[in-house]
Amino acid sequence: MMRRRQHRPRYAARPHLTTMRARPAKTTRKRSSSPPRRVSPGLVHALTAVLVLLLLGAGAFWLVVRLHRAPEYIVKHIRIDGASLLTPDGIRRIAGLEPPGAT
Repeated sequence: MMRRRQHRPRYAARPHLTTMRARPAKTTRKRSSSPPRRVSPGLVHALTAVLVLLLLGAGAFWLVVRLHRAPEYIVKHIRIDGASLLTPDGIRRIAGLEPPGAT
């Protein structure tokens, strides 16, 4: 059975002084016998690899989104050679494109 510590006030009156002075609290902490825990290097390497992969994935996603929205890559004109049996409207209908100006 463990014994309880008795409460000792932090401020004790001294009869020969008119003011009270602070006395540091006595703490009797028992130190742990085990050494402090350290993070294993394998865990640090694994977390670093996961972080790098997440950053690379986020960068690739940003790049793909940026390229899809870039005005340099918007198709403005399509030229088809060798389609003598189809009209331009027939080609647009097959391709699923709207004619220019039709919105």
